[in-house]
Amino acid sequence: MASLPAHRRVVLARAIAARYLTEVSRPEYRLSILTGSDERVHVPSMLAGLRDGRLKFGSVDAPVDIGIREEFDSVAVWSPDADTLRKIAAWFESRGFETSGVH
Repeated sequence: MASLPAHRRVVLARAIAARYLTEVSRPEYRLSILTGSDERVHVPSMLAGLRDGRLKFGSVDAPVDIGIREEFDSVAVWSPDADTLRKIAAWFESRGFETSGVH
């Protein structure tokens, strides 16, 4: 059995990988909630409660598919559902927090 030349195998592997990524990938949206030193402790735990279904934010349905990461002066939230992130951003903005907006 003859094997393909190395450059042909690489091109074929790239084509297969590109097709796989386009089938499996989905868009991801991000939101940053800017926090002060006194609110920092509560925001990540509130978002984790929302994600786990223990807490509800206004019209946001629980549980939601979100990721949460605490940073130096903000909390980063990401999700494939832009509408949910917009609702979360509106909820925090109505309580005086600044957000980066959904992008």
